[in-house]
Amino acid sequence: MMAANSENNALDRLANIRNTKENELNRYLDGLRRQTDGFARSDFVKYSVGRFYGFSHAFHRLSPDPDQSSAILRAAFQLDAALAPDEAAASVHEYLSVHDRFHAGFAGILETSDFDNLYLVDRTARVVYAAEKDGYFSKDLTEPALADSILGKCYRRVMAMTQMTPDLNDVYVYMDYAGLEQGQAAIIGRPIVRHGSVEGVALYQLPQTPFDQLFKVPKENQLGTRIYAVGSEGRIRGGLPDTNQIESPIAKAAFEGKTGRIEAESFDGDLAFAAFTRFQRDDLDWALIVEQKRVDAMAESLSLRNSVFLIIGAMILGILGGTAYLARSFTAPLKNLTAVSEGLSRGELELPIRDLGRQDELGQLARAFSSMRDSIREQIGLIRQKNAELKEKVQLIESQNLELQNADRMKDDFLAATSHELRTPVNGIVGIAQTMLDGIAGDMTDGQARQLSLVIASGQRLSRLIDDLLDLNSIREGRFRVDLQSIDVHVLMQHVVSLINHTRPASNVEITLVMDEELPPVLADPARLEQVLFNLIGNALKYTIRGRVSVEVRKDGGRVAIAVHDTGPGIANQDMERIFEPFVQLENVSTRRRQGSGLGLTISRQIVQFFGSELHVGSTKGLGASFGFSLAIAGSPAENLIPEQLDQMVPQIMFTEEEIDVLPTLQQGKGRARILIVDDEPVNLQALHNTLQLAGYQVQVASEGRSALDQIQDDPPDVVVLDVMMPDLSGFDVARMIRQDFDLTELPILMLTARSRSQDMREGLASGANDYLTKPFDKDVLLARLENLLGVRQASRKAKENERLSAEIAKREKAEEALRASRRSLFRVLEESTMPVLLAAENRVIHYSNPAAETWLGADSNNLEGSLLDQLTRSEIILDQSSDDSGPREIELSLENGLSRHASLFRFGEDEGSGFAVVALNGWASGQGGNGTEQRKVEALLGTAASAMADQKGRLVEEIRTLEPELDMVADRWVPTDELDYRRAIVAVMTTALDCWASACGKGKVELAEESGIWRAYLDRSTYQTRTLDKYLLVETMPKQPRWRDVLRTGEFVLRAGLEEEDRRLLTAQLSELKRHLRQRRQV
Repeated sequence: MMAANSENNALDRLANIRNTKENELNRYLDGLRRQTDGFARSDFVKYSVGRFYGFSHAFHRLSPDPDQSSAILRAAFQLDAALAPDEAAASVHEYLSVHDRFHAGFAGILETSDFDNLYLVDRTARVVYAAEKDGYFSKDLTEPALADSILGKCYRRVMAMTQMTPDLNDVYVYMDYAGLEQGQAAIIGRPIVRHGSVEGVALYQLPQTPFDQLFKVPKENQLGTRIYAVGSEGRIRGGLPDTNQIESPIAKAAFEGKTGRIEAESFDGDLAFAAFTRFQRDDLDWALIVEQKRVDAMAESLSLRNSVFLIIGAMILGILGGTAYLARSFTAPLKNLTAVSEGLSRGELELPIRDLGRQDELGQLARAFSSMRDSIREQIGLIRQKNAELKEKVQLIESQNLELQNADRMKDDFLAATSHELRTPVNGIVGIAQTMLDGIAGDMTDGQARQLSLVIASGQRLSRLIDDLLDLNSIREGRFRVDLQSIDVHVLMQHVVSLINHTRPASNVEITLVMDEELPPVLADPARLEQVLFNLIGNALKYTIRGRVSVEVRKDGGRVAIAVHDTGPGIANQDMERIFEPFVQLENVSTRRRQGSGLGLTISRQIVQFFGSELHVGSTKGLGASFGFSLAIAGSPAENLIPEQLDQMVPQIMFTEEEIDVLPTLQQGKGRARILIVDDEPVNLQALHNTLQLAGYQVQVASEGRSALDQIQDDPPDVVVLDVMMPDLSGFDVARMIRQDFDLTELPILMLTARSRSQDMREGLASGANDYLTKPFDKDVLLARLENLLGVRQASRKAKENERLSAEIAKREKAEEALRASRRSLFRVLEESTMPVLLAAENRVIHYSNPAAETWLGADSNNLEGSLLDQLTRSEIILDQSSDDSGPREIELSLENGLSRHASLFRFGEDEGSGFAVVALNGWASGQGGNGTEQRKVEALLGTAASAMADQKGRLVEEIRTLEPELDMVADRWVPTDELDYRRAIVAVMTTALDCWASACGKGKVELAEESGIWRAYLDRSTYQTRTLDKYLLVETMPKQPRWRDVLRTGEFVLRAGLEEEDRRLLTAQLSELKRHLRQRRQV
């Protein structure tokens, strides 16, 4: 009985210890969660991992390659030897600066907590910071070697939970113990949340030591008592030295979900009493066991029984003293923490916190409180710093706002003053032009009247823009006023539509007016209402090519509704509000079809709002648009008036340059280049036409891109002057299409437009333009640019002509050589022949005699050659008869010794190279007969060779005669072959360098000149120029003494720009070829 009681007492005691330790374990884990939550929520931790100033930013600034950044960091902290420490330290200055700023704070967190390491992992899974630099530092947790590590798993678990948890600050992951470099440790993961997004993950490493302390056996129960926890895989978690996996029936019972007491064999084989339970929380799944060997438990029971009475007595005495001690022990730390808390509320951050070394809950509370105070201190310091920075920024913003307000006010004042000042000269221009058109200065020709009409139209367009700007400025400044009156809307609408119909040009658009028969008077300003109606109807007419514009006026309850419908292209939903913004036009500015400033709808909406209504728009894309508003019904009868300004307003609103025939048939210049002008503005076409015609050029015009392309295809001009902003096809598109068939020198393009932004200029040059000039242009500058383009084109054509002439000359030289070879062959045959032969020119002068003829006639060549053939004949040779004969004729030759010789006379050739041949075909006078076969051969040879020589020589002479003017011109500019190859090598280097530069960097020659510093780039009348560099792109424009050193430097600069391998090889080969030429010229 006593033994049984002893066993029960031992088991009860163990169960109490188990329950106590279970509660302590729960409180400890709660404390860890609160502690990590405080850390993760602190601004100190949030700022430390920021993408723009924290560890993550500094890490990724080390190198574009994260692995290279990792190698630099690990070498700098002497973890790896991939880089020398001094080499790594040279590139980690920014990271070390961030490390110095935050490391002390994290070290303080570790000192006041049970954690022995802390990792910061950014959103790319890179460990950008570790308090203790170990194998995980700077590594990627997703790489295969680390993905299944406890850190890798914890990071993935945290990131996965952030996708499923509404409150990111509630994400908490506890990963049970697993192997790390330092041994067994657990990992706690918390997301670092800033502005509602996850900046990274903080991973806290918890060693086994705190659990060893937690599972220590109370001193009063140390006799054979052991408290420990076993993981589900069978390893010790705390309370005992780490061992290999153990097998225990006690742990097995706990993992079966049981909680109880048992007498069983312990893991070391001894029989023991044990109290156990399964402890599950977060990622933990432990068997919590409190056991005591049976022998020790029974001995302790006996000792306890013997000592119980002593204990009871001692307890009675100790209760009083213990109570006082406990009171002081518990209340003193609490009082200290209370005082520190009150000090914190007053801003006192340096009050001492006691009992930081205690290992109980009060010690944990004191340490947590100390960590919280440190965090508050850091946050307050950071807040003060941010407040100071914010104050400076607020002051700067206030100063800038004041400057912007002043600038805006100055802008409005300037706009108003300028607009008013512009009215005077504009009114003068329009007024004088109108009086001249009316005949104040006498009668004018149709052409002069048409030119003045253009001036008037442009002036009225400028006047409308000034009026719109003044109205917009008045609205913005609050000075806009309306004079509300009672108006007969029926009369006003009929009058407005009637005037528009009479003033607009003929078109395929019909205007209809639909009104209720009886309409009450409305309350509005008649002039401003007319302005709104003209704007709305005018817009509808502009955007409707064919179809109908319908104006409806109906009574709608207590108001009168006015709507304008058209059958134009319509408006997209996303543009419904944009059209009411100032200066907004929905069409692409480079392909715009309609004129206007984009202010009409803005001002109309404001005027309608002054009438107490709203201007509404409705549209279906492709089916037209509708604009409408309503007016309040007036309380008094309508005034029967039509504003006097109506007749003046209509022409200004409805009349545009688009309806003017601005290009009459004009006398074209003769003898100069032919220039094609492409512009959709009739006024611009007329101005350019006049300027170029007066300069003597032949001018063609086209009002849109496709018409220009057709003209170029049919008959290419010498230069194209091209506007950018045109309907259908922009100037950029037209230039690209032209460059598909013509290169830069075959057909130069001068872009002339009002768009003066540098990116527009670059796009124009990139699309194929040779030059770019902005409006308004200076006439002399325009003509100079055109002369320059024509000069380049002419130089290119001359260069190609040079190449053609070179080939022709080579061909002629080859023909002459063939002619000389034929002649040598002929004379060789004649020299070896035994048949006498004499050759004479057309003037009968003998210029050749073979040895047989000299022997036959008894005279040497010196006597024969140069003498007249008539001196040898007995009678005069009748040339006209001989020339008509088809064969030879017999003649008799007289010798000085009185003898005579009979021979045959041949005539060959009727043009250049014609002459006579005398051949002895019938034997020698001495009676020696010739070989008949040989005679026939010689006769045939004479006929064939003479004919061939005459034909070939004649053709050569004729062709050379046709080339004589060009040969004379070429002789003055002839460049030796080696010099030409040298210049071509320079051009090859420059053009290849520009192509490689554009391919590698996406930039043009202007950027190459600016970034290399080798060539000069400057802005000339809003156009970037590289004229010196341009001279080296053609052999014809290259200076006599080329700057070959700058050419070499340019090629070498482009080689350093990161070229593709193929481009690098090509440019290197071109540079080598140029250097070879320079070595031959002994310049390098």
